[in-house]
Amino acid sequence: MSAKKILSLSAIVAAVACLPATAQAQTLTASRGQLYFVHQRSAPGSSNLTQEIDITASVNVPITVTANTGSSGPWLLVGQNNTATPARLTVLVNPNVNPPLTPATYTGTITVTPQSGTPLNITVSLVVSDSPLVQPSTTVMRFQFSRGGQLPAAQQLALNSTAQNMNFALTGVTGSGGDWLRVEPTTGTIQAPGIPANVNVSVTNAIGLPVGTYSGLVTITAPAAANSGLQVQVVLQVLEESRITTAPSAIAFEYVTGSNLGNERVLYVSSTSGAIPFTVEAVSDTGGTWLAATNSNSTFTTPAYVHLTAAPGTLGAGTYNGRVRIISTAATNSPFEVPVTFRVTPDAVLSPGVDSLRFSFQT
Repeated sequence: MSAKKILSLSAIVAAVACLPATAQAQTLTASRGQLYFVHQRSAPGSSNLTQEIDITASVNVPITVTANTGSSGPWLLVGQNNTATPARLTVLVNPNVNPPLTPATYTGTITVTPQSGTPLNITVSLVVSDSPLVQPSTTVMRFQFSRGGQLPAAQQLALNSTAQNMNFALTGVTGSGGDWLRVEPTTGTIQAPGIPANVNVSVTNAIGLPVGTYSGLVTITAPAAANSGLQVQVVLQVLEESRITTAPSAIAFEYVTGSNLGNERVLYVSSTSGAIPFTVEAVSDTGGTWLAATNSNSTFTTPAYVHLTAAPGTLGAGTYNGRVRIISTAATNSPFEVPVTFRVTPDAVLSPGVDSLRFSFQT
């Protein structure tokens, strides 16, 4: 037996709105892949026991975060400001757990798991000692650029310590690719805990390197530190010549004065050769600041979706121009710009052109 049912237009619209969105890749990215902490037992409070990590994804997805320290006790704690990406993790180490940690090096893991997709693991190291220690801001530095593009910008390595007036010397060596690693300055003094000495680590003489991954090491020598000789890994990735591409190639917003319709567009950013990092800048050329990009302070990795919004505010009727700048040192066409228009129109009366709509289906 069959029956014929009549559905109103509003019912169909409501049903369509409840359909699941097309599945998109959920690739997580961490601003830092490893964390390094130190603790001098005879000088409590002399080291920084809290650090932060930003977690982003190609699309905003729910995440769960767990911390594992094996059998060494619950010395690793993680808090998060959001249950979905983008999220900022606050990582705290507590060497004074019960029982307190004894002098040794401890390792833990933070696992960030998206709703669907591959979990992301972040390694956490904690060195406990009775003697002074040196603490770099990171133990892994990564550089990336494409053949034919610009060399990557220099990165800053901050050196802290648990004691005053700690002298240090730095040496940079490469394991492959020739002499492409530079460290400046190579000597210095850390004045006091919490007042780091900053050094610049950069890539030079790398324009002609073949495509591939190259390794280097920055060794920190501090005679007064128990962990003198600590090494910071430096990874240089040379990619095939890569160009940024987007879909769509231009974006248009429309807004009717007085309406409550949202104004959001999604820009798909990809690259012609491998995954490359990029940042986003939304520019409103006319009409004030109406164009914005979500997660504009984050670093994305291609392919990725960038969400854009247009806020009319007090804009009058007219057409306003803006652009989205995609910036990457790994792309030969960076910065790549996507034009954006925003058309604001007065209140309008919609005329459907028909007296009624009728939909039917059979079951």
